[in-house]
Amino acid sequence: MDKSLLIKDLLDKKSKVNLFTRPRKFGKTLNLSMLKYFFEDMRNIHGEKKDNRTLFEGLKIMEAGERYTSELRQYPVINMTLKYIFEFKCAKKAGEMERLAEAALDQIEEKGYEAELSEQGYSKIEKYGICFFRKDCVVRKEKE
Repeated sequence: MDKSLLIKDLLDKKSKVNLFTRPRKFGKTLNLSMLKYFFEDMRNIHGEKKDNRTLFEGLKIMEAGERYTSELRQYPVINMTLKYIFEFKCAKKAGEMERLAEAALDQIEEKGYEAELSEQGYSKIEKYGICFFRKDCVVRKEKE
């Protein structure tokens, strides 16, 4: 299935940053790879530009017009895989922030939040307990 018009949609929206969140097995990796090959100025080990235009021949984006095809190899693409678990607490007084940040970490373990990420193949999952009180914040990271 040709999903190349996602590129056109992104260019039409003109966002400074785009965030893609989808359920498992929904094509995130494939779509992000497509965006990377379209937008990124890729080079071989000798520093010579790679022409990825051939990867898009016959796809709808190449028929969308010069306005879109002129964007080929023009932008950086950053793909981040998040393997972090955050649990947040809100304190009623400043003196309980440390305890609640630790309680947030305990809750991550008690509720088994890590299981789903582990099932998806993630390892070295970082866990953070965070507590807020007004404009103050305490962050606790699980010790490895």
